Amino acid sequence: DKINAEKAEAQVELNKALPFLHDAESACNSITKKDITEIKANNKPVDIIKLTFDGLMIIQSKPVIPVKVEDRFINKVTAPFLADSYDDYAKKDLMDINFLNNILDFAANEKDNINDETCELLDPYLRYDEDPAKNWSPFSHKVLEPELAGKASGAAAGLCKFVGAMVMYHGAAKIV
Repeated sequence: DKINAEKAEAQVELNKALPFLHDAESACNSITKKDITEIKANNKPVDIIKLTFDGLMIIQSKPVIPVKVEDRFINKVTAPFLADSYDDYAKKDLMDINFLNNILDFAANEKDNINDETCELLDPYLRYDEDPAKNWSPFSHKVLEPELAGKASGAAAGLCKFVGAMVMYHGAAKIV
């Protein structure tokens, strides 16, 4: 009977994690081939698009450039933030004809490989606190804010949602 109780408790925790997985899948499914073509054709994407791709690279444990600080321009504000890896790494991923399928495959088959360290690496991109004493971001919003990314690109909005949902999924799933 103890086993059934533990099994039921694990199912409750799993049920808490599943909405985040569904959010991630729906975020990917909201991205169209036209959105991807638009980003591919953009020779000088804005900073929020570049940083969105960094988030995507990090969540998949793919390489990014060593940490260095550069000024970033997001939502009409210039502030020091992490330099992006778009030209060095992300652009190559984006050019893969299976780009969207690879992300969906990651959500379906590799999501449980996300670990606490990966989520910590994404903290500067996803964390924001309205209390100035607790907010260490140079911006007055999350860097990977889907609504702001959506102003630059539909694909970037979906990818921002995907990264955030995968982090939330990991937080809920590790309890199970």
